[in-house]
Amino acid sequence: MTHEIREATADDADEIVYLLDAAMLEFDRERVRRRVCDGDCVIEADVLVAVDDGENVIGACVLSIAEHIEGEGIDDGGDVNPIEIESIAVRRSRRGRGIGRALVETAATRAARPLVARFREQVRPFYAALGFEIRRGNCGEAGAGRRNEAEADDPDETDPDGRDETNADGPNEPADDPDDPADDRLCGILR
Repeated sequence: MTHEIREATADDADEIVYLLDAAMLEFDRERVRRRVCDGDCVIEADVLVAVDDGENVIGACVLSIAEHIEGEGIDDGGDVNPIEIESIAVRRSRRGRGIGRALVETAATRAARPLVARFREQVRPFYAALGFEIRRGNCGEAGAGRRNEAEADDPDETDPDGRDETNADGPNEPADDPDDPADDRLCGILR
């Protein structure tokens, strides 16, 4: 079965919300629905989906302009803010097939500016394989006051034993504080 990456449409909104929810990601359901349904794009295609031959949503990537990025080495000196991966998820049954990679690569191509993501150590290999420069801690001021759940889709790329280590936090885990030194989040930057 093949997949295609395209901009989300209003018909995809419920499937996107279901997919992100099933991946146990924290996100604003109504905000995602509005951005898809209203065409409220801050960049070209700020919600991307991967669909199978039957047009079923099998992956989703929610993007936004990273308004508060001020970290050294992120800004390339231009007046444009990077694009942030807010959430990324792939149906469990479709993981390990390059769908997450295709979503990120499409986002990077369409953004035409740096792409940033915050993620856990266990998915570092996924982002490293895509060419993200990775560092510990906050992406400048990105994500301050909210939790960004950019997670990998491919257990083969995230864990050498093939275990599914994505979304390690349970739904009852408290939101991370990006300024907390105990926060084990990493920041990835793709230029």
